[in-house]
Amino acid sequence: MFFRRKKKKSEELREHYRRAPGKKHALGLSVQVAGGSPVQATIENLSAGGTGFRFSAADAAALTIDTEVNLTFTSLGPGRQVVAPGLIVGVRGAAADGLLYGVQFRDVAGLFAQLDTSLLRFFNRRKAMRVLPALGKTLPIDATVSNESVRMTINDLSWMGLSFLLDPANAEKFMQAREFDVDFSLSKGGPKITTPVRLVHKTLTGAKVLFGGCFVNPDQKAGDEQRRLLEEFAKAREKDMARWDATV
Repeated sequence: MFFRRKKKKSEELREHYRRAPGKKHALGLSVQVAGGSPVQATIENLSAGGTGFRFSAADAAALTIDTEVNLTFTSLGPGRQVVAPGLIVGVRGAAADGLLYGVQFRDVAGLFAQLDTSLLRFFNRRKAMRVLPALGKTLPIDATVSNESVRMTINDLSWMGLSFLLDPANAEKFMQAREFDVDFSLSKGGPKITTPVRLVHKTLTGAKVLFGGCFVNPDQKAGDEQRRLLEEFAKAREKDMARWDATV
């Protein structure tokens, strides 16, 4: 792995970081137990591994730890919903404020089979938050695979890794690759980040293929400096993205 740091205990307990969807995405959730009616809930956080949601004590009477539930996520647009079975693994909070429930998804493969590109980033499979380039801007990146250089753009990235989308002709060059070298800058004229990337997943999204990879550290000194650049960039973009979410 590219960069390593000592984990906090809270980070060790959860495989994927969770994030709130943001107001502009209007992601809805209904929760249903066997034999019951669906009840609307408020999503607090979400990842590929599970979700946290909140609703009143009156609605939550049947929900206790180890209760199996059916979750239906809805988004903007007609007919856009994702259904996932889950298991209640945690309950906390005060009844007056609405209890907070933690749910672990029971069928992650079935969940991901239902996701399109607009929903994929909410059900993330990562330990560190990925950020998008600034609105209206791109982050070009050069990748070298099988002694051939390919110019593309970064889809999203964190201090641990990145993803990129390719059309079928260029995607074919990466299908058999396990590692490849990349170099890119986080700003025009900024320092170059040069590192190997280990390919982690390939996901078909419509007419293109989404590739995701983690950075591999070739040199500790260079790695520490590159991590600092990436962390600073990610923190700034997180703040910008949070403001964008809150304005709608």
